[in-house]
Amino acid sequence: MYRLKHFIEWQAFGVCSAIGDKLGIARITYNLAQVSENTDDALAQALVLARDAGDKKLIATALGAIGNRHTMRGEYLKAAELLEEALKYRRESGDPDMISVGLSNLGILRHSMGEFAEAQTLFKEAIRLSLSAGITIGAAIDTYNLGNAYEAQGDFTLAMSAFQVSIDLFRKVDPKDEVAPVLINMASLYLKQGNVEQAEINFTKTLEVFVRTKSNYGISGAMDGLSQVFESKGDIQKAIEWGVKAHEIHLKERDDLTGSYQRLGKLYALRGDDKSANEFL
Repeated sequence: MYRLKHFIEWQAFGVCSAIGDKLGIARITYNLAQVSENTDDALAQALVLARDAGDKKLIATALGAIGNRHTMRGEYLKAAELLEEALKYRRESGDPDMISVGLSNLGILRHSMGEFAEAQTLFKEAIRLSLSAGITIGAAIDTYNLGNAYEAQGDFTLAMSAFQVSIDLFRKVDPKDEVAPVLINMASLYLKQGNVEQAEINFTKTLEVFVRTKSNYGISGAMDGLSQVFESKGDIQKAIEWGVKAHEIHLKERDDLTGSYQRLGKLYALRGDDKSANEFL
């Protein structure tokens, strides 16, 4: 399916090039950038073509994609410059979905910078806009983002409330949505609040969902959570068992390896197994 879609995009690119359709060329270049081996260069080219075609929505979309990549790399000043420009174009479009996405992108950037109050303001504006326009999925996503910002600021009560509202919104879109990403955040929050039993219930439930959907990132996160649950209960052996299972997935995915090694090293040290602890620390 992927190869067929890629082939069709290239065919369409050839047609647009032949008839001089600048906007078509820009759109297809942007689509192809998502699967390019050099995404940064491809997105930059798509932005140049979008500017040449004069399509404000595509300019905003390309700026947003580039800006988000800078956010992920911790290049916050450049990300802010691009995402602010993208939001300007999004506002000019008058499209509430475009605008709310731009606000959300900036909210995630501000959260990443530790500016939680600013992030909350942006997420709230995005939520209001999405709800007024009937964009329930957008409101659900940004209510979840708002919960994360509250949690990062240490306001656990507001965070838990936001997570619950986001679940209600997600299930309004799809009653069968198992909302595992939200539930796992709630599980971590329960653990911070000292509600170990509810944390275990949530982590167990999300693990079942992530196993069924074959999400290794989710599986390792839920297993790490269960490891923390049993550490809180004082059952270090079970904590190690879950930690080892999670570590195997972290190794496979090359994800959060430093944190995984540190967590296991700490657990072995708590058990008094200095030899094993030293292998991980």
